[in-house]
Amino acid sequence: MKSTARFDAREGREALLARGGPIESGFFRQEAELCADAGLRANLSVAAQRYLKGIGGTVEELFHFVLGTLHDAGFSTVNVDGLRLGWPRIPLPGWSEDADEVAAGRFAAIAERGRELARLLDPEAPVPGVTIGDPGPEVAVIAVPTKMNGHQMSGDDFAPARHLLPSRRTRHGS
Repeated sequence: MKSTARFDAREGREALLARGGPIESGFFRQEAELCADAGLRANLSVAAQRYLKGIGGTVEELFHFVLGTLHDAGFSTVNVDGLRLGWPRIPLPGWSEDADEVAAGRFAAIAERGRELARLLDPEAPVPGVTIGDPGPEVAVIAVPTKMNGHQMSGDDFAPARHLLPSRRTRHGS
């Protein structure tokens, strides 16, 4: 018989926030504690758990690894069909052979890129060099509008060209 009880996500959210919240101390660590309290475990195959144990990785790092991989330009070019179908294959370093230090290093590097991307995608998380502090040189040149002659735009340069504005005349009865 199907249960008619409604799931209230607010209870889980309040319990998570009471433990420090997703921003203060890391969502996945808090989620893992909540899952452990409820007798739950990560939704990973035994092989995936063995892989993470072999490279010394965590479920949180696996999430960031997948995020970093999915946003890699080279990955999206090679796996365009899988992405289009919504079922991309995520290659794990050292999966087919015994995971070693090289595989663990590659995994950690991609997971770190994914972690940085997660920070950038979170509109409420401060990102040093992007949303707080001085922007780095790679960010400083973004959105500096210039004219064809290389000079910076100002004032009237931002106004739409009159010939591109819609006409104010309307036709009545035609």
